[in-house]
Amino acid sequence: MSSPGHDTGTTNFLSPAAEFGNWVWALRGLAITGLGLTAYLTWSALTASPVIGCGGSDVFDCSHVLNSKWSKIGSIPVGVPAFGLYCTLVSALAFCRHSQIEQIRQLSWICTTTCGIAAGLAALWFIGLQLVALEHFCLWCLAAHFCGLMICYLLLWKRPLGNRTTAQLTAIGTMGVAVLITAQVSIPAPPTFEVLHYEGTKSESAEKLTVAENNNSAIDDFNDDVFAAPDNLFEAPEEATATESVTDAKQDKDSSDDRTSPAAAASLLLLLPQQIWQMTNLLRASLESDDESPAKNTDKTKEKQNAESTPPQKDQPERRLIRIHGNKFRLDIRKWPLLGNPEAKYVFVELFDYTCSHCRNTNRAVRGAFDRYGDDLAVIALPVPLDRKCNRHASSSGGAHRDSCEIAQIAVAVWRIDAEKFHELHNWLFETSRTAASTSQRAEELVGKEALTRELKYPTAGQYIAKHVQLYKAVGAGSVPKVMFPRSSMVGEINSTNRLCSAIERELANR
Repeated sequence: MSSPGHDTGTTNFLSPAAEFGNWVWALRGLAITGLGLTAYLTWSALTASPVIGCGGSDVFDCSHVLNSKWSKIGSIPVGVPAFGLYCTLVSALAFCRHSQIEQIRQLSWICTTTCGIAAGLAALWFIGLQLVALEHFCLWCLAAHFCGLMICYLLLWKRPLGNRTTAQLTAIGTMGVAVLITAQVSIPAPPTFEVLHYEGTKSESAEKLTVAENNNSAIDDFNDDVFAAPDNLFEAPEEATATESVTDAKQDKDSSDDRTSPAAAASLLLLLPQQIWQMTNLLRASLESDDESPAKNTDKTKEKQNAESTPPQKDQPERRLIRIHGNKFRLDIRKWPLLGNPEAKYVFVELFDYTCSHCRNTNRAVRGAFDRYGDDLAVIALPVPLDRKCNRHASSSGGAHRDSCEIAQIAVAVWRIDAEKFHELHNWLFETSRTAASTSQRAEELVGKEALTRELKYPTAGQYIAKHVQLYKAVGAGSVPKVMFPRSSMVGEINSTNRLCSAIERELANR
């Protein structure tokens, strides 16, 4: 038998010793390993179960990879054809032994070579996508791709069917991968979000919620379904200083009165007749004025009292409640971080994390909706950090979300200082991955270092984040972003402006 390097194209096989060498057992081990990995990834995709060890980081983030549009062919997870490919490899390699009938053995090596080379080429495609398009890697996926690359390498090195046949089978495997790539590129990306519909209207007995601090102690209990914002009981430093000055002056006056000496009292007695004379004149003038026009004076007094008791309308804007989650909860639009016009025709609520890549992609769709609707659109934007430092319902701490608590608090602080600057900061945060340090620097540029430092000095921003987390838990926790309407919610990445606008018009057009 001629060696693979000198094969002229006939389907000659390796010698029995070579065919049962270590490289064949390596093929079988790699194929079985790849089968197990793709089986687990396929099960995870079909059951929407989280992948073990995928908390997420700046480089390795399985969730980002496995929930991207490149993780599917149409609506079919890529793990399904990969699992079938490795099943074929394992089955074919079981018949690649010298004791097998020659025709069956030859067919097994044809199958092994074609599938093995296809597995290697597909691995190159998906590794390239993770590197260039997704900018994140999935360790489970990389392990499966490594198996495919090694199987491909061993087959091209040993070429059990000879040079010419191996070249022909390589072309067939390449065509198969080309079909896969064409399908992924040409077929419209399937929805990467789930639409949850809620039946019925507001419940008569609304669900009571409890805000829990890190020590899990209840600090608030709701008696109705209005999801209230934190009470604004925190004075700014200027206000606190003014209050302290008034209090100090009053205390000084009281203490001074208590310390009045007998000499000062005697001096006041000398002035008493003059004070009585002045009071008599004032009383006489008052009586004369009452005799001239008592009705007129009474009307003026009432008008003055009414004017003093009724503040200007602009100081007390009309309350506007937005319903979500099957009309179960209501939020006052003017009490929460808002993007857009509070009088807008369309208003929905979004829960998100500034360090979440799926939220970043959804923000592009939201910005597209703002471009389409302008002042007719507003969003109650509630950041929910996916870090257990401030969200005990998050799956992990650190990684890509390590600065999410600090970033969210800075964003809320900017909103409390200047709502228009909040919208600008919000879009800036979603342009790319940001750190707490860079966010603080940008916020200082927008609202001033002194104002930001003063706002963050008090716990108000942190209490808002606690409320956001409370609502996140109440609506089911889990994945973000969550775009919430009165009768439905869109959970997961929304990568299409048209799909978002269709949902806005369907859910809010008649409300």
